[in-house]
Amino acid sequence: MQPAEVATPHHAVEQGQDGMDRPRACDVKSIEVLLASRKVAQDITQEIDSFWAFHFAFVDEVALKAGWRHPTTYTSN
Repeated sequence: MQPAEVATPHHAVEQGQDGMDRPRACDVKSIEVLLASRKVAQDITQEIDSFWAFHFAFVDEVALKAGWRHPTTYTSN
């Protein structure tokens, strides 16, 4: 059995006029929707990551200007 046959269930394909198996149109649309949803999720995740990177950089800058030291920089006496 070839990998493509394992990955594609029989009910998800239909045979074309040339005898080749092709994904059904409804399954292709479902795949397109899933890929679009995944792209949106990746974009949202990237925006959240950018927000937090900016937030922490801003907080660090304000803390430095105020003379605060990060707790990990303290030394024990």
